[in-house]
Amino acid sequence: MHGALSKLNAIALFSTQTFLFIVILGAILIQSAKGQWTQSPPSSPTAPSPPANKDELVFVHTVWRHGDRTPVFIFPNDPNQEEVWSQGFGELTTVSASEFGSDMTLTLKRGMAQQVKLGHFLRKRYIEQLGLLSSQYNSKEVYVISTDVNRTIQSATANMIGMYSAGARWGTDYPDVPEWPSAFVPVPVHTYEFKKDPVGLTRSFCQRTNELFDLVAQSPEYQQLNESSLTIMEKVSEYAGAEITLSNLWTFIEAVNIERTHGLKPPEWAVQIVSQLIAINTKLIDFNSGLGLKPFLGIDFAVEVPKMLGGTFLWQIIERMDQKIECLKNKAYQNQSPKGILANKLPSACRWMNSLKYYAHSAHDMTLAALFSTFQFDHADFDRNGLPDYAACALIELWRVSQRDEFYVKVLYRRDDEDELIDMTTRIRGCEHGACSFDTFRQRSMPFKPEPDTETLCRTPLVYRPIVSPPSSAGSLPGGTAWTSIGGRFRAHLTEIE
Repeated sequence: MHGALSKLNAIALFSTQTFLFIVILGAILIQSAKGQWTQSPPSSPTAPSPPANKDELVFVHTVWRHGDRTPVFIFPNDPNQEEVWSQGFGELTTVSASEFGSDMTLTLKRGMAQQVKLGHFLRKRYIEQLGLLSSQYNSKEVYVISTDVNRTIQSATANMIGMYSAGARWGTDYPDVPEWPSAFVPVPVHTYEFKKDPVGLTRSFCQRTNELFDLVAQSPEYQQLNESSLTIMEKVSEYAGAEITLSNLWTFIEAVNIERTHGLKPPEWAVQIVSQLIAINTKLIDFNSGLGLKPFLGIDFAVEVPKMLGGTFLWQIIERMDQKIECLKNKAYQNQSPKGILANKLPSACRWMNSLKYYAHSAHDMTLAALFSTFQFDHADFDRNGLPDYAACALIELWRVSQRDEFYVKVLYRRDDEDELIDMTTRIRGCEHGACSFDTFRQRSMPFKPEPDTETLCRTPLVYRPIVSPPSSAGSLPGGTAWTSIGGRFRAHLTEIE
């Protein structure tokens, strides 16, 4: 166990580059926070409140989608091309109230501001209500990681401004120099190398996942959807001036919707047809979570898709909680100095986990959907169609039962700008009967664990059963059943960095 913990600690420390962001960004976001929320802070979450039995919250893992962004693609016949967006495609947005007159509702829904507001919300729960974290930023308590994408890194910075500006101390938490933005505390944001991120970018360069989605595209359900959509795809392609297929349909839909949200006018034909396309895309989203697909050629998509897309993330969360529990149970090592810890040969992970209370991940809609798929919800966005919205946030909490070394898990969800927490715990398959003990949560998650590890599994070809047995040279098994592996081009039905 000690070896595994050391390895996990090394991975955490390996989380490469640290970003201390441009103070100008801090100034912009802090002024936004002051102008919009300092005087009228978000209301308290309505559910759930702290337990009456005084159980202790000991660790939280949060993951959120970045805030509102610009389109990542514009079709050629759209009059609103990339130059319309000041920062270009795929970037986090910020809009001043003057751009929309007195309509503050629109202003509040912009990317940077959304994340500041989410940070306020998380501060209220974990600092003001539950007292898990210190009022001021403490580097030993908090660890923030992001995918290596501008909008998620900026979202993490904006979120931390919302978390820690209110308690910031001049001259202690930020320097007493005139150039420094007031109350801006530069919380480090770590990243994985883009091409090696198995968590935030759920399909990044994993051959087995590519093979799996090639097989999804061969399934009867996908083929039926493809055939029934050919006519409308041809029509949209003609209007758009580019080939629109099931693989890139989401880019067309979101371009139209983002333009409308930001007060631009997409072509009228695009507005009229987009509702039909959303219905098609909803099915694609389900397929990409392993939903709505029957087992095919010996592959159970309901297990294999969640395992390949969300299993690594799920098990990183579980293993961090495992570490936390082990360190908490080793009472002899609590509150010891680093020298004392070393003298007692404490597992190396406890040098970090003893103090760590809050692990935050800034990522994408597909990251959340992938995690949710491992919980076996009925929809990619928990209980509704589509993908998680901008600034949606899942909170996975580890609680210790009062006076006992027993632990349980709560999984909560905050959508977009809503100040209500949804308790999703009893909707998780295997946790339907009230409080979900950590052991139960761990056991129900076993089918989605990448074995023996993510890297090895990604190199392992997907083996499936063909409908018609090929010649014996393909490799026959007893009973005459032939097995083979699938390869070929990965069909990117949905981008992994939305």
